[in-house]
Amino acid sequence: IKLSLLLFYRRIFPIQNFEKMVTIAAVIVILWFIPGFLGETFLCWPIDVMWTDFAHAAEKCGDYGLFFAIMISFEIVIDFLILVLPIAQVLQLQMSWNSRATLAGIFMLGGFSIVTNILRIAFSYRKGEQFIDLIQDMVWINIHCATAILCICLPTYRPL
Repeated sequence: IKLSLLLFYRRIFPIQNFEKMVTIAAVIVILWFIPGFLGETFLCWPIDVMWTDFAHAAEKCGDYGLFFAIMISFEIVIDFLILVLPIAQVLQLQMSWNSRATLAGIFMLGGFSIVTNILRIAFSYRKGEQFIDLIQDMVWINIHCATAILCICLPTYRPL
């Protein structure tokens, strides 16, 4: 979702300096994704211990709760950076102040996905516990993804 939004930004704001900032943001997203993917995959060793020997998973797995909290915290920061990225460009457009404010507001609605990520941490993570509440996490990750996709699509709805 993050990379598709950044590519959308590149398409609607074809300004060289802005494209550089978008590229830097894309690199940051990729650099955030790689350790997240590797951590999710190899936090338990052997990898299948969560499914085959759950009784001993605590002994063979790292602290997933802490890993989860750190990765989601970085995601919130990255989401905020992506959220504010187009605002300067929108405010420089040659249109009325009301139109610019409305358009900036539409872009800022993506902040709701940041709120859902904060709620995801609040409901899923328990300090001191090795694992998170997976049911709560699944609920909030689905809400987070749905709101992020909806917020990404909002700028294209105005012509409709």
